[in-house]
Amino acid sequence: MDGEELARNPFRVFTSLLTTADPRFFDADLRSRLETFLAGRELFPPELLALADRAAAGHGLPEEDAERFLHLAVSAFELSPGPVDKVWCETLERISAVAADIGGVRSTHINHLTPRVLDIDELYRRMTDRGIQMIDTIQGPPAWKGPDVLLRQTSFRALDEPRAMRLADGGVTTGALRVRFGEVEARGIALTHDGRALYDRLLTLVDHEVARHPGVDRGELARGVWEEHLPHTERELAARGLGWFTYHVAPDRPRDGSRPPAALGELLERGWLRAEPIVYEDFLPRSAAGIFQSNLSGQGVRDNGQEGTAHDAAWLSGAIGRDVLDPFALYARQQNDSLARAARELGLDGVPG
Repeated sequence: MDGEELARNPFRVFTSLLTTADPRFFDADLRSRLETFLAGRELFPPELLALADRAAAGHGLPEEDAERFLHLAVSAFELSPGPVDKVWCETLERISAVAADIGGVRSTHINHLTPRVLDIDELYRRMTDRGIQMIDTIQGPPAWKGPDVLLRQTSFRALDEPRAMRLADGGVTTGALRVRFGEVEARGIALTHDGRALYDRLLTLVDHEVARHPGVDRGELARGVWEEHLPHTERELAARGLGWFTYHVAPDRPRDGSRPPAALGELLERGWLRAEPIVYEDFLPRSAAGIFQSNLSGQGVRDNGQEGTAHDAAWLSGAIGRDVLDPFALYARQQNDSLARAARELGLDGVPG
């Protein structure tokens, strides 16, 4: 997907990955049972997969086939009306509600949608006023007067949804599962390696301030830290190399016959270029984990005496059958391509830096 397509359809899909080989959660017997159960699932019907292959090979489908593809795709992600094994779900739920959500049913489903909003603080206030049970806070960076970076997110709690459950004796009863919740996010500017390192240092400072002042609101403390250490304008964020931007020749640039400067900071300061923020297209592990945890029905159990299984990007690439791309490299490519175009348009000898 290129930048224009992403701007027109800014949707992302996050997939929870169940690491069945991690002995902290699954002993050998439970791992074997779980992997046998997962191997027996058919998440997508053959017709849907065949249409997907045709669409990929032919860059689209005829209208009738496209409608059929959409119908099958939507159906594949609906909650199945079939009964779930009550004992099996409870076994997995004692380990983790996420394990039960993924490995306890024979179908797949979307467990939450995350619309992007412009004013997450106002949304939180209005949802609360309507009596909707929200999580305790808006997670991520604080609200402040400077540039919005990375993302802020919050959610309303998962509801108990009725599900048919099969008992050990073969009978079927009605139970409830909490598997779907609502999340919202306000996305900001993607940060460079240096910007992300600064962000992480600021989080540590906030943690220290909270420990020193336990009665003070964390958001207020974080706001003070942000105002002291983070650039107050997008231009400064760009000039210090802390955020990713695309750069475009300014329509109202100087027209007095002078040569444009070579340094990026001067080009911005003197009005030759304008910087457009690149929107952050990932999630924050710390806040995302908090949102998931807040929607689980229990803490789960783990055997900390066991060593966890190591999973890195190379392992994940093998698991999904394609390379996992480096987001920093993708952001850098967008920025560098825009600088090269701007340099050509301005007649510069090299790319501004």
